[in-house]
Amino acid sequence: MIHRLPERYSAHVNRSNLKTTASVGRWLLAGAAFAAAATLFIFSFAWNNGFVDLDDSGYILTNRHINSLNWKTVVWAFTSFHEANWHPLTMLSLALDRRLWGLFPFGFHATNVLIHCCTVFLVCFVFRDLLTRVSGELPAAISVWFTTAGSIVAALFFGLHPLRVESVVWASERKDVLCTFFIVATLWWYLRYVSARAASSPESKTRSRAYGMVLVMAGCALMSKPAAVSLPLILLILDWFPLSRIIGRESLLAVLKEKLPLFLMALGTALLTIRAQQYPMMKAPDVDALSRFLVACKALLFYLWKMLWPTGLAPYYPHPGRVAQGRLFEFLPYAIVAGLAAAAAVIASLKRRPLFPALFLFYGVTLAPMLGVVQVGGQWMADRYSYLPALGISLLWGGGAAWITGQLWYSGRRLAALAVAGAVVCQLTVYSVMTQQQIKVWGSTETLASREIELFPDHAGAAYVARSRYRMENGRCEPALEDIDKAMSIALRNTLRDKYAPLSMARAQILICLNRTGDALAAADWAVQTASPEQLPEILEFRRTIPGHSQHPAR
Repeated sequence: MIHRLPERYSAHVNRSNLKTTASVGRWLLAGAAFAAAATLFIFSFAWNNGFVDLDDSGYILTNRHINSLNWKTVVWAFTSFHEANWHPLTMLSLALDRRLWGLFPFGFHATNVLIHCCTVFLVCFVFRDLLTRVSGELPAAISVWFTTAGSIVAALFFGLHPLRVESVVWASERKDVLCTFFIVATLWWYLRYVSARAASSPESKTRSRAYGMVLVMAGCALMSKPAAVSLPLILLILDWFPLSRIIGRESLLAVLKEKLPLFLMALGTALLTIRAQQYPMMKAPDVDALSRFLVACKALLFYLWKMLWPTGLAPYYPHPGRVAQGRLFEFLPYAIVAGLAAAAAVIASLKRRPLFPALFLFYGVTLAPMLGVVQVGGQWMADRYSYLPALGISLLWGGGAAWITGQLWYSGRRLAALAVAGAVVCQLTVYSVMTQQQIKVWGSTETLASREIELFPDHAGAAYVARSRYRMENGRCEPALEDIDKAMSIALRNTLRDKYAPLSMARAQILICLNRTGDALAAADWAVQTASPEQLPEILEFRRTIPGHSQHPAR
C-alpha cells in the first residue's frame, strides 16, 4: 500500500512548484516521444538484418499469396489457415510490405520496429492513467512525479528489454507486434470509455464512440494473433483493480454483460485457432498432463527471471519431455513456488490489497495460452511469449522505481534518491546493450543457428541443418558438410529414423557441390534404404539427377 508522507515533510511539499495539468501533459508527451525515439534508435540496428530460415520462408519468401495486394489477397487472408494460424490482419500487413519493398528485408524489419515504437509511445499514456488511479493517497508533488516518471520509465523498460528482440526483429513475427499494439490501443480506449461512463449520461456520444473503438481495436488484435483471446479477461482485471468497477454481484454482472461482444469475438477466434492448429498439435511431443503442468509452472517463474536477468536467450527452447517420470524432484519446486504465489495473491485479495493479485492475474492470464498446457510445437517457452505479459511487470518496475525515488527525494534523502535513479539508468543502459547484442544473433540464419548450437549442442539437429543449408547456398560446402554430419550424428544417437533419409539426401546435395559424385550416390542410396513410403518418390527423383546414377543400383 502507498502511505502518506510524515507531517514534518508536508510544508516542504506544499512549497514545491507543482505542475499544471497542461504542463504535466507536455512532460508526458515529451517523455513518451523520448521512449519511442530511444527504442527506435536501439532497434534500428535490426534494419541490416536479413531473413532467417525460421518461418520467414513460409510467411514471406515463398508465400505466393502475398505477391500482390488486391481483393483476392484479402479474401485469402480471411478464409485461409496459413502456417497453422488464422491471422488475416498480419498477412495483409506482410502483403503491404511485399508490395512496397519486394523481398528487401529492410522494409519488413523497419515496419516491425516502427509498430513496436508506436506501442511504446502509446503505452506511456496507458501506464500514466493506471498509475494515476493508484496514487490517490500521495501528496500532489509526488503524485505528479510518480505517475509521469513512472510511466516513462516503465515504457522504456518494456521497449528496450532484450526479450523484445525476438518479437520485433524476427520479420515473420509481425503478428506479435501488431497484436500487442492493438491490445494497448484497446486498453487506452477502454480507459477513456470508463472515464466517459463515470462523467456522462448513458446517451453520451463520447462514451458510445469510445466503446465502439474498444470493439474495433479488440477485433484488430484478434485478427493479428490468437493470443488476444485473453483481452476480455484483462479488461475484467482492470475493472477490479485499479478501476474499482466490481464491488458486488450486480456490478460484476454489469461488467460481464458489457463485455459479452468481446467474449464472443474471443470464442470465435479460439475455435478458429484450434481448428488451424490440429496438425501442430498432432506433431507436438507426446507429453503427459502432469509433465505439462510441471513445465508450465517452471515457465511461469522462468519468464520472470529472464525479465530481471535476460541472459542465455535462445531462438528455441527444446521441450524437456516427460519430466514427471524421470525429473519429478527437479521440477516439483517450481510448482510449489507457483502455488505459494497463487496462495499469496488470494490472501492479499481477501485483505483488500489488490495490487499484487491484479498483477499476478494479468501475468497468468496473458501467459496462459503459451504455457504449453495444450502442447503445440516442440518448445516449452519462447522469448516472444513474454511480449504481452511484460506490460504488467514493466508497469510494476517503472512505477516502483519512481515511487521509491519520489519518496526519498521529498523526504530529504536526495543522495539516496539520486542513487536509485542512477541505478535505473544503468539498468536500462545495460538492457539496451544486451538488446543490441541479441539483435546481432538474429542477423542471419547462420548467426541464429550458431546461437542455438552454442546453447543446446545435443538438441540442435534442426539448427545444424539450417546452418548447413545456409552455408551451402553461400558456396561454403565444406563447413556445410560438417554441419549435416553433426545433424546426422544427433539423429542416430536419438534414433530419429524419420530424419535419416532427409539428412542423407541433404548430405548427397552437398557432396555434389564438392564434386564427390560417388559419395553422393552412396548417400542417396542410404536415403533410399531408410526412406518411408512417403519420402521415397522424392528421393528416387533426386537420385536420378546425380551423374552416373545408372551404374549404382538404389537397392
